[in-house]
Amino acid sequence: MPATIVGDLSDEETIWRYMTLDRLINILDDKALFMTGLGAYSKSDPYEGYPPPVVLKQVKDHCPPAMYFSHDTSKSQDLNNFKLFAERLFHSRVVSCWFQGDEESEAMWKIYGDAGKAIAIRTTVGKLASALGNAFDGKIAKVLYINYTKVTHEDYEAVMGAHAQSVLLDPIYKRHSYAHEREVRAYMQIRDARINEPDTYKSHLAPIDYSSMIDEIVVSPFCGGSYVKATKAIATQFGVGDRIRQSTLLSDLAPLYSKIEGAT
Repeated sequence: MPATIVGDLSDEETIWRYMTLDRLINILDDKALFMTGLGAYSKSDPYEGYPPPVVLKQVKDHCPPAMYFSHDTSKSQDLNNFKLFAERLFHSRVVSCWFQGDEESEAMWKIYGDAGKAIAIRTTVGKLASALGNAFDGKIAKVLYINYTKVTHEDYEAVMGAHAQSVLLDPIYKRHSYAHEREVRAYMQIRDARINEPDTYKSHLAPIDYSSMIDEIVVSPFCGGSYVKATKAIATQFGVGDRIRQSTLLSDLAPLYSKIEGAT
């Protein structure tokens, strides 16, 4: 079955994947979506992948020491061993990060652009799930932006509803400081990953039917016409050239006056 969509995320919600042109070429050429191990994001967000303390404590309380390689009876060493186990456990998933919104984001263009050069794939949650196909043994969910020190089980269950227990340890938490990302993420545990071997979950290529996924490929408003032309030429080679357009974010004021009678 396709990816499981959890929480209050609907099939029809619009999502965007901002990237540089070379990343788009990789998706088209590989027919696969590159998914990054959560450990790669730890420099920009040390909390990446970890649940809030109320959940982490539950893991510690229900996890026998032998499971996290702890044979030391001292509390300090036991905690250090658990920290290493938790790091590997919560970084052993791979993710693909998307921006949720009906309209494009000026901030995302600047964050993901290389000297202003970037593109964005526009699709929907349902199309992404379908394009990943039955082989994708993972989920798609909104990221929950929380206060890590104050969240309770009641808060969590109120947000996630019936899905609360099934995603308790999933990588869907981030601090409020990152809420501008409005992130939806596809994520999975690699079947052959071994928790003691971080190299086995650094990245993953998830096969994808890109043609059924892509609604539009939008070129950054900060790019010139030659970049749009080059992007279209590349996309045409892969059968999606008709879905290229340049962002109108910085276009003139014509739409502002379009409904005023007699405007020219």
